Amino acid sequence: MTKTAKKFTSTVAGASILLTGIGLMSRGLGLVREMVFAGSFGLSKQYDLYLVGVVIPITINTMVLYLAQNYFIPNYNRFKSSSQDKAIEFTRNSIFIFSLIGIGICIVLYFSSNLITTFYLGESSAASLKIPSTTLKILSLTIPINAAYSILAAYFYAELNFSYPAFSQLFLNLSIIFLVVFFSTSLGILAIPVGYFMGTVLQIIFLIIKVKNKINLKIREILKSDWLKLNSNKGLILTIIIETFGQLYLIIDRYFYSQVSAGSLSALNYAMVLFLLPISIFSMAFTTAIFPNISKMVHTESLKSIEGRILRFIKFNLILFTPITLIMFFDGKIIIKILFEHGKFVDQDTLLTYNLLKVYVVSMLFYSVYGIINKILYSFSLLRILFLISLFTIFLKFVLNFTLVTEYQVYGLAFATSMCYVTIVLISIYILKNKTKIFVNNAFIKELIFNLSNGILSYGIADLFSEFMNMSLFYQSIVRILIFILIYSINLIILRNNIVSVVKTTYFSYRRV
Repeated sequence: MTKTAKKFTSTVAGASILLTGIGLMSRGLGLVREMVFAGSFGLSKQYDLYLVGVVIPITINTMVLYLAQNYFIPNYNRFKSSSQDKAIEFTRNSIFIFSLIGIGICIVLYFSSNLITTFYLGESSAASLKIPSTTLKILSLTIPINAAYSILAAYFYAELNFSYPAFSQLFLNLSIIFLVVFFSTSLGILAIPVGYFMGTVLQIIFLIIKVKNKINLKIREILKSDWLKLNSNKGLILTIIIETFGQLYLIIDRYFYSQVSAGSLSALNYAMVLFLLPISIFSMAFTTAIFPNISKMVHTESLKSIEGRILRFIKFNLILFTPITLIMFFDGKIIIKILFEHGKFVDQDTLLTYNLLKVYVVSMLFYSVYGIINKILYSFSLLRILFLISLFTIFLKFVLNFTLVTEYQVYGLAFATSMCYVTIVLISIYILKNKTKIFVNNAFIKELIFNLSNGILSYGIADLFSEFMNMSLFYQSIVRILIFILIYSINLIILRNNIVSVVKTTYFSYRRV
């Protein structure tokens, strides 16, 4: 990468574009991966059993990835402000601490895999326990590797070098796709966890190669420093708890395996994949790029300045996600049919997945802005409040699941998650106003109403146009989506003549710090 390219990608604009581009590639591969899963396994009991085995290690790995960023980046910047050597020492020690904890978790999960799967499945046959138990054992081995990888990725983010972690994410999906396509006949569904393990190893190797000239990772360098003092604080413990709570939704849903029909968890998983796809590509790219800057801005800029930037992001985010939400709600069936309906994934599976997707997307406009609000709360060190918010929403998820699953089956599980997403955003906005004096609540509601009104009106007009066209339902849906996007965009330009300014200031008002 040239010097000019590095300088551009170290800005929020460049980093956002890079992460969005890589996100499109990575999530595109992830979508191909899910399409391969759908064709190979469909909505089957076998895939349900795999989802039971995979949920705990994958949840831990996801939690550690976010934990590493939220804990490491602010502390790294704090150490770096006084001494670059201290910052490097903190990085080295964080890798050691996270890896050590990961090894401990790995050992516990590996040797208690049968006990854990029995807890989820009850008194099942040995054949039923084999898939989730073996999956859990294989993926538990990735936890210490992922822990070290997460800190290395956070280090590059803190240094405003977003390209290496972004490219390393491609290895994971490529490995899984390769194993499933070429070895699913011999390994069956276990090809997925084996591919995941290979991808995790390739990720860490890639980042170690890229960091070896910057950080000495030899064990003697770690042992001779005061690693406990550098890494022990209440912030780490609270951050671990917060991130753990934030990732418990899937684990809670898997507990209800025996109370929903066969294949329901598979459909729930595919619906969640589609729901998170645009959020992970667009929202996560921007919040990942901006977080290192935010952690510095809270100490250097006025609240009004920070508030203005957040408002611009919320405005842009709602403009972007309103059409995505409405397309998924009204025409998500055609998207699922195109992506997943092949092989063992049949029309009935498409309908169930689409109905669950509609339940999820009710919360999309709320959840898509949560990333930036969450980062602001972290940057203001409001960890106790984040802990209480997380605790409350997990409690709410438990209550809603137990209340709704008997009557509404898997739809109750999806509705519970959706309502928790809405709740956590509304509470966080309220806390943001009262604890930091950053007022985004009125603007959020105003922008939400405006964009939804424009979107629903545009979709109604597009639907009327498509009704007059003599074509199959498939092509009618495609035409309706295209007309809707055109009308929605035209309305934005007419009603909001500053739309270009909103996009420009959202991405380019942040300079490299």
